[in-house]
Amino acid sequence: MRSAETFLAVAIATSAIMGCSSPPAEGLGEDLDGVEAPVMALAGDEPVSESEVKLIVEGVAADYAADAQAHGAQFTVRVMGSSTHIDIAADRTWNIVVGTDFFRAGLTRDLATFIGCHEVGHALGGFPFKDGPPQRTQVDGLAEGQFGTVSASEGQADYFASKDCLARIWGDDIDENSAYRTRVSPATRARCDGVWASDAERDLCYRLAAVANDFGVWLGRTPASTDTPSTRVLTGTNVNNMAAQCRVDTIFAGALCPVRNPGADIPGLVPPYARLVEIDPTVEADAAYAACAEGPGARPRCWFRPNSTPYDCSSVPEAGDCVVTEEGVSAERICSPRMGIEIFPCAVGTSCELEEGGFPVCELDTN
Repeated sequence: MRSAETFLAVAIATSAIMGCSSPPAEGLGEDLDGVEAPVMALAGDEPVSESEVKLIVEGVAADYAADAQAHGAQFTVRVMGSSTHIDIAADRTWNIVVGTDFFRAGLTRDLATFIGCHEVGHALGGFPFKDGPPQRTQVDGLAEGQFGTVSASEGQADYFASKDCLARIWGDDIDENSAYRTRVSPATRARCDGVWASDAERDLCYRLAAVANDFGVWLGRTPASTDTPSTRVLTGTNVNNMAAQCRVDTIFAGALCPVRNPGADIPGLVPPYARLVEIDPTVEADAAYAACAEGPGARPRCWFRPNSTPYDCSSVPEAGDCVVTEEGVSAERICSPRMGIEIFPCAVGTSCELEEGGFPVCELDTN
């Protein structure tokens, strides 16, 4: 099993021969409260330049080249634009685009590897899948031999990144992983120790937990840590972006899940493909072999609702309506088959009114 650092060392040598260079990325962010600082700097903590980031992501893609080939696809990596994402094309080119948003304060080699794994996870992570127009196009194209996959949800890409991808890349880095024992809190170590029996498995779990915490810092939003798991429970599965704490929880859940994807199959990517972007329990059943259904390694309820079935929204108008909460607050009410009934209280000084098209909107009070 080849580490990203091994690939990087070879690639940097090649880059130096070719005379490529770029300015360094911004400095590291501060550690979160409650997370022990390292006694000494670790290789994975070092800041990286733009050229090194591309090589790291290419290293991750190289580790999954055979998996992509199993689906008639190939990974490519480009640095361009402002947004980091993956473009899953009809010709089965899975192009990872590294944007300027990658290079924010706190970026390290380990984080760059994680983000590369996250993008690979959109292609190979499987259920639950996103359900937007691009994914519906991908579903239509699968029957014609196009695309080769459907984009996995944001939470699933995070889960795949720690559970499968980083575990594959760092699994044999025995000495380096052991250095992360000082990087996480006793409470976080205890959660790793409660799942994994050997020192090597525990050390890898600590490193994955450290990445989860560092990712929370890198996001630059509200503080998030493996020591402060979210208590939020959604009524459905959120296939789009989640709060920072929910993402940290998901990455750590992947570290705690002993179920790895045993091969190159994409969990849940089984025909008939139209059901992949719907709420179909059989898709979840098809993907069950590659995830933890319960316990500390299960996907957090802050974004994932297991055993989902479509909600009956017949009691709510299709466009939504206005209601008053039990606390007497005017609110918008909508219902969707995926999320069920959701109520959004209006801010102080506003109240819900129906627009001309029948959509509920919180408007400024005019009285």
